[in-house]
Amino acid sequence: MTVRLSYFNMTGLGEPIRLLLSYGNIKFEDRRVSKEDWPEMKRGMRWNQLPKLEIEGRELSQSKTICRYLAKKLNLCGKNEWDATYCDMMVDMLDDFRSRIVTVYYTPDSEQREKELEKLRLDFVPTALAKFEEQVAENGGFFVGGKLTWPDIVFLAFTDYAGQMLKCDVVSNFPKLSALCNYVMSQPGISRYFKTRPPQPEDMRKIFAY
Repeated sequence: MTVRLSYFNMTGLGEPIRLLLSYGNIKFEDRRVSKEDWPEMKRGMRWNQLPKLEIEGRELSQSKTICRYLAKKLNLCGKNEWDATYCDMMVDMLDDFRSRIVTVYYTPDSEQREKELEKLRLDFVPTALAKFEEQVAENGGFFVGGKLTWPDIVFLAFTDYAGQMLKCDVVSNFPKLSALCNYVMSQPGISRYFKTRPPQPEDMRKIFAY
């Protein structure tokens, strides 16, 4: 099976997909698009956006759609329809968390950006993570159903991303979340991925010419 994932050389919306593919030991071409190549590539795309997953000549766009497709293939949607729906809900919650930080991180004014990032570090992030900690504590160390599901993998990807933007370990004060991240990272395919992942840019804003 020929699989190719196209995204920028950053974590962002592509990283949950990379982790799911790696967890499932699905061999894939990890195409990391440069900002120089992106304008030309974009002109030849129907939906003009990344990430894009290509499987045997067929294409998928929209990061959560791609993740959900892979989660179904890898049996990471829980035990029943309720679990699957709850997985969707938790991923939407996690995406709200990511989006709030991203909006501030890409603020053009550097002075205003740093002030707002500090507010996130002191208030929004710990408040949000406390709720996630409670959710994981109530579900046997996982987000849904007492077993590994795709929100757990998305959480690792998004906290990695958040840590890069906020320049801190966002889960260090949350033992259940830290344990969950360590568990996900210990999965053989994911562990191999992190050992070979290309170096991440120090300033992701430069990818988009901020």
